Amino acid sequence: MDRQQGWIPAVFRNRDFSVFFAGQAISRLGDSMFTIAIVWLMHELTNSSLWMSVALAAGFVPHVVIAPVSGVLVNRWPKRRVVIRTDVLRFLLLAALTAATAAHHTAPWMLVVANLLLATASTFATPAYIVVQKRIVHDHHLMQANSVNQTALNITQIIGYAAGGTLIGLLGAAAAFAIDAVSFLCAVAAMLLIRVSEPAVERKPLTGMNLLRDIAQGVRIAARFPLVRLLTPVILSYTFFVIAVENLLLVQYIANTLHRGSAAVGAVNATMAVGELVGSLLVTSVTRRIAVQRLLIINMLVTSVCVGLTGIAPGVAVICALFGISGFCMSMVNITFFTSIQQVIPSESLAAVWGMVAAVFNAVVPVGQLVFGAIGLAVAPGRLIVILGLCAALCAAAPVWSPALRRQLRDARPTDAGPAP
Repeated sequence: MDRQQGWIPAVFRNRDFSVFFAGQAISRLGDSMFTIAIVWLMHELTNSSLWMSVALAAGFVPHVVIAPVSGVLVNRWPKRRVVIRTDVLRFLLLAALTAATAAHHTAPWMLVVANLLLATASTFATPAYIVVQKRIVHDHHLMQANSVNQTALNITQIIGYAAGGTLIGLLGAAAAFAIDAVSFLCAVAAMLLIRVSEPAVERKPLTGMNLLRDIAQGVRIAARFPLVRLLTPVILSYTFFVIAVENLLLVQYIANTLHRGSAAVGAVNATMAVGELVGSLLVTSVTRRIAVQRLLIINMLVTSVCVGLTGIAPGVAVICALFGISGFCMSMVNITFFTSIQQVIPSESLAAVWGMVAAVFNAVVPVGQLVFGAIGLAVAPGRLIVILGLCAALCAAAPVWSPALRRQLRDARPTDAGPAP
């Protein structure tokens, strides 16, 4: 096995992966700027939390409705061709959105449709990316490749959120859309430069009955494992309340209550990304000392408290500190929970279970945004944030105030839920 030389990971000695990684890093940087731009532009156009929630929800709906089918379809097509075509499509969509925004002809419905189409393309591109990476990286370097990809994602979010917020304040949302469009061209260029094998794919008939049968089987398998069966509803409920604050109400609070601009929103998101980066780097060492069940509960409770305190924060600096802590804890929750699923579910059933769990979590995001976006029309953002933080804390503390749940988690086998508490 190749060893890391100096501070450069050994996987970067693979020329194809290095090119692939560079293209994806640039694309993710553009995506981070787009995230800030679409929320801020919708705020400028409507000053409505409901419209903002609709625009954000449009980016999640395809990941719930289309993703299970798109993965099956991508399996039948040449993967590099899928990546190139979806990236070209996203470039064209963003170029059109840039032109409309620069000409001041953007309407709220255009942002909703654009985000919906971009997310739909992503449901096809993402599984193709995963397969391409597996084919260009040796098996003993896959873990390292995934590690540097996650680190790059966090770093590009830090840079993209901060730079995007500042750029929008100086040049407007059109500049951020333009950069995201160009980033997809960079990803296309990288994909054309790499060498990847495209073996023949066996074509199998796809029927609705087979799809439903696979989903039902995934639910049955997931229910066999205590960590998945017991903690999924807890984490799902907690996410329902927390995500609306991070992606929606925060902008309203900063703009309407603190009277700050897009740069402040970018700074808060960048600080949260820093926390996520630190959490992803430390989670392995922490899980050696703290049981998975206890670690999840502690981090969810801390995140809930930070979210609730955001609603009474007197300034952006305090919000940055709270969201930095929140990002650290949420990174721990996400990595620990989904890694535990990978560890306890048999490999032959993992795809079905993973798809089912991911679809459910993706479904919670737009529902929460729509519900609390509508409530935000009648309730002040600061007060609503405090209420949601309290609700999230009650959900996170379910294993504490529920003796039955606490007992079942304590009795879970180590192979199901990590080290004993």
